Amino acid sequence: MIVKHIPARPAGRNATIERARHARNLVDYLRQPEKQSAEKDYQVAYMLREGLGDTKGERLFHIGARNFVSTDIAGQRAEMIAIAQMASRSPNPIDHWLLSWREGELPTPAEIDETVAMFLEHLGVDNQPCIYACHGDTDNRHVHLALNRYDPLSERMVEINDGFTREAAHQAIALIVDQFGWQAEADARYSVVNGRLVTAASAAAKRKEGRKPVSPKATAFENRTGYRSAQRIVQEDAVPRIKAARSWSDLHATLAEVGIRYDIVGTNGVTLTVDDERVKASSIDRAITRTQVEKRLGPFEPRSETIRDVPRNPLWIGVEKGPR
Repeated sequence: MIVKHIPARPAGRNATIERARHARNLVDYLRQPEKQSAEKDYQVAYMLREGLGDTKGERLFHIGARNFVSTDIAGQRAEMIAIAQMASRSPNPIDHWLLSWREGELPTPAEIDETVAMFLEHLGVDNQPCIYACHGDTDNRHVHLALNRYDPLSERMVEINDGFTREAAHQAIALIVDQFGWQAEADARYSVVNGRLVTAASAAAKRKEGRKPVSPKATAFENRTGYRSAQRIVQEDAVPRIKAARSWSDLHATLAEVGIRYDIVGTNGVTLTVDDERVKASSIDRAITRTQVEKRLGPFEPRSETIRDVPRNPLWIGVEKGPR
């Protein structure tokens, strides 16, 4: 399961109009995902860009709301807009969150409701107005949350986790995954051990070693398909070989054994190529950047033309992950 905080569409100059427009368009998209609109185009483009799959044909599975006076969706929509317009000091008081299950995980409406409740409670916004809807196709589902963080009583925006919003969100996902037995993302920041939240061992190791987490887009691809992303292949197959290399020729030869290239781009940039996909060395591990490798092996030496890449075994490209 993954979590994403989706930015709002670019706003115009009139903040009051834009606050109401964003609230209205987002809620309309949540309750009618099959209807064509500019908001849907934006959401589809965002999810495709982030590797969350083709959502053009998504449909509504379940919709719910919390902390409204109205009991019907039309009244709740009107309340959401009205409260958003009251937030005169905020350009956009509504947060848009996306929680996505792995392909084949099919939560029931009751489980969706409980998931949303747990998520909002951990973020400390369980008293705020929220409309949520589960979209997707038959095998791949995700829930959108339109959360209004403006509190009319205090006339202030509710801050989440002292500004460390994403950390709270990742913690909430760990608690939810533990509660229902769903699969966590491959690079989950947190896990639950004996009922307590702890930093995941893999995340702690990466922080200590200077390794960077796999990007959200790559993580989304892995969660959706069950296969390793190019970033993870570089992290798992290339990094150990680069660190163990005793010369540049050794580095190039050993990477060729797993079908990976190490190339200089520009002045100091480095890309590692897996099949047709390029990955920046700086996005994976500082230890494999040109500057750091040259400290061990001396000035960069290009790969010999006599070296041939070993064709990658399909299983190297992606190994389906079993239950964690």
